[in-house]
Amino acid sequence: MNTTIDVIIVIIFLSMSFVPYIVANHRRHNNNIPILCLNIISLMIFAVNELTTGSMVLWRLVGENTFDLGLICYIVALVWSFTNDTDRLTN
Repeated sequence: MNTTIDVIIVIIFLSMSFVPYIVANHRRHNNNIPILCLNIISLMIFAVNELTTGSMVLWRLVGENTFDLGLICYIVALVWSFTNDTDRLTN
């Protein structure tokens, strides 16, 4: 039962982690590739935290200093994807 729940959590987490890139790509952001790279860096930080702690760091947000860098990278990518540096559609 725990394995099934863990797989579901990982799938949800992975799908949510690429939201900044999806937003940037949909808005035709000029920097969508760097935003994708920042997303991948944050995923790597989360994966290293998971491997080093041996438990789901995702559920222990409060008081976890090692989780902060990945969260900061994700928030920066999300905010960056909503900036106005986009290609304008020409009709």
